[in-house]
Amino acid sequence: KVSSITATNNMDLDSVSIDVRFTLPASEEKGEASVIEKCFDETNCETARIGLAPGVEAIKPQGGDYSYSGMHDHGPLPLPKEGGNFAKLIGMVDEARKHSNNILTKIIQEQNEASKDKKKKAKQKFENNNSIDQNSVINSEKTKRQKIEASN
Repeated sequence: KVSSITATNNMDLDSVSIDVRFTLPASEEKGEASVIEKCFDETNCETARIGLAPGVEAIKPQGGDYSYSGMHDHGPLPLPKEGGNFAKLIGMVDEARKHSNNILTKIIQEQNEASKDKKKKAKQKFENNNSIDQNSVINSEKTKRQKIEASN
């Protein structure tokens, strides 16, 4: 759960940053919820490229593709302005998304591992409770025969 995302733009300093606060649910190991806070700014994020990379030709995009392709239905689009605060902000959002994906991937892997361990323990318990002791089978057969012989 992302509990808060704050984007700030200080025009005096011409800087942009994103502060993210991830609140993770309590786990069996930790017992309580944990909070991860991270700031994404120019020191740990690259400025995003808005337009096409140098040497890439503009092509008409497939239906449903909303990424910048450099082409419109009626011809090429003008080149977008590169750099600036919006490009910085896009780069920071992309880094925040990658960070979030890494956290979620780790949580999913831990849950899958815990689930495997529970299944393994349950299977072992089932096998232990249902294992056949050869002596008890032989004794049980003797008891059945004795009952049959006694009733005759």
